Amino acid sequence: MSYNICEYKNCERGKWKEDKEHCIFHSKKCKEKKEEFKNQILKEFKEQQNDLNKETISLEGFIFPEFDFLSNEKISKPISFSNAEFYKKVDLKGTTFCNEVDFSYVKFFDGINCRETNFLKEVSFPWAKFSGTAFFFRHKIF
Repeated sequence: MSYNICEYKNCERGKWKEDKEHCIFHSKKCKEKKEEFKNQILKEFKEQQNDLNKETISLEGFIFPEFDFLSNEKISKPISFSNAEFYKKVDLKGTTFCNEVDFSYVKFFDGINCRETNFLKEVSFPWAKFSGTAFFFRHKIF
């Protein structure tokens, strides 16, 4: 095991400079990482979305200080948020998910907005924990 690799299971990213154990995505230091995380998560998402060798976008176990980068996006691949933690309201307004979406074991500390969100395949929330509101209005599940 390398001392410079994130300690989250199966993560091969390097440790973040502000965390002795985890990469920026798995670090619980939300306040410290907020600005840098915004730039890095968008880059990470786009890389995974465009990687032809990667079947599923994996944001598993990510700790999100904020979540607003997918509003009004079209996501073609399956995506997994399994074991992720969202500290601010998740805004998926107008987002279209063309494939499966996995929210298993996710913690929503400030709710989720799925207004006008399209789930074209299965979406699942097994064992997810919600604090705040879960808003599903004019959403479509096909």
